[in-house]
Amino acid sequence: MGLPHPGKAGRGAAWWRRLLGEFTRTAETLSAFAAARGVARSSLHLWGRRLGIVTDRRGARQRPAARPIRPARPRLAPVTVLPVAGRAESAAWAYEVTLRTGQRLRVGPGVPPAQCAALVAALEGGAC
Repeated sequence: MGLPHPGKAGRGAAWWRRLLGEFTRTAETLSAFAAARGVARSSLHLWGRRLGIVTDRRGARQRPAARPIRPARPRLAPVTVLPVAGRAESAAWAYEVTLRTGQRLRVGPGVPPAQCAALVAALEGGAC
C-alpha cells in the first residue's frame, strides 16, 4: 500500500497525515484499512482526531442526536380502597391503605374512596 512502515518511533504527524490521506481516498472501512497496513485501528482514529481528519465514514446522519434521558415514569398498580370492618378502632377511620414503604394511611369516614385513591397515587409518586 502506499507508505513504508517505519518503526513506531519514526511515525510522526507527517507520516500519519499521509496515511490518513490515503485512507480518505479509499473505499475501505477503517478496520480493513488498518489491518491491511499493519497499524492499529485505534491509532488511525486517534491520529485522525488529532489532525482533524475524519475517519468515521458513517458521518453524522448515522448518529442519532443526543436526547436527554428521562427517568421512566413509575408504573403503579391500581389501588382499590375498601372500608375496614370488624375492628373496634375503625370507628375513627373508614379506610386503611398500606403504602409500598410499609406505612399505613388511615382515612376518616367522610372521605370518598376516589379521593383516597388519588391521595395514595400522589403519595406513591403517580399522578392524581
